Amino acid sequence: MPSFHAADYAGSLMAIIGIQAALMQRVRTGEGCEIDISMFEAMFNLAKVSLTPAIGRLGDFTGERRTEVFGGNPRYATYLSKDGKPVAVSLLETKSWRAFCEMIGRPELVSDKETPADRLSAHGELQGLYREVLETYCASHTSAEIMESMDRTGIAICPICSPDEALALAHVLERGMIGYVDHPVEGRVPQFINPLARAGLARGPHRPAPALGQHTDEILAGLGYSPAEIAALRADGVT
Repeated sequence: MPSFHAADYAGSLMAIIGIQAALMQRVRTGEGCEIDISMFEAMFNLAKVSLTPAIGRLGDFTGERRTEVFGGNPRYATYLSKDGKPVAVSLLETKSWRAFCEMIGRPELVSDKETPADRLSAHGELQGLYREVLETYCASHTSAEIMESMDRTGIAICPICSPDEALALAHVLERGMIGYVDHPVEGRVPQFINPLARAGLARGPHRPAPALGQHTDEILAGLGYSPAEIAALRADGVT
């Protein structure tokens, strides 16, 4: 199960892309359009990898499953570290696999004859051996040790963080992905920063939530009330 509301986000993002494309079309052609999109459709289109065999069978092809990148391939799966925490392994490419094997002193595990087809078929008879090697490596090191090794070597094996651990990652801090706003009542409140804020396409940290009636005068002025009329409303207890 995904750890977030995947359909909600997929539907929203697809709608935003559609709106942007429609605006560009209007600029170029002067024509508008009606966007009809559902969360189900958005998720359906994001599931192309898992649906590819079925769509092959639908077209009277073999429909044989040729790709499995979600655990079926031992070099693209999750394992447990020495301290029982899940670890993600992403070593599909031969270059990445070679770097890992050299790091653990097992260069003989790399086959010069390996082809993309071997990776798509989960490495056939070598699948069990590869899985055993990766299980042993991860089970022999703590989550922190694996993270340190990844930072040092760039090899794509990393711990799967808990929510609290994710917020404390150096990468999150360095990229400024969490911001803070000072609230007069609640104190210093953390908030997520939109990834597009760095490019000036979204706001950075927001202001704190206003107190009840804090912006009444500004709103009434925007509606056309004069300062005298606003003062009269206040005197009458209306605002």
